[in-house]
Amino acid sequence: MRLSEYPFARRIHVGYVALGYPDFDSSPFLRALRALRALRMGTLKYVWRSDGSSALYDLADDPGELVDLAAKRPELAGALDTELRRTVDTIRSGGVSRGGPAEFSDETRAMLDALGYSLADEDS
Repeated sequence: MRLSEYPFARRIHVGYVALGYPDFDSSPFLRALRALRALRMGTLKYVWRSDGSSALYDLADDPGELVDLAAKRPELAGALDTELRRTVDTIRSGGVSRGGPAEFSDETRAMLDALGYSLADEDS
């Protein structure tokens, strides 16, 4: 499971553009201002939007997220929405503990080293 969150941009930024360009139509941008949360489980991605809408994608069949499956599979979308809300509530309540140090295979360590990331400090 993977959870991600994208906060909406502040309206003030759009306002600054409108000040500099009096003919600027800010309405499309103001409609788009919203928070997004996404939950990925396997190949499924459920997206919750603060404007009340949501979407469900199967990334294996639709990596470009062009076909929203929420209407075709409402029971699955509902279950993922419940899991997303439960996960966010758990995080907010402090119910998530931090794990220990990450474990890397020798191959991964070599790749990271080749990219200039040093893991030597973690070994001591």
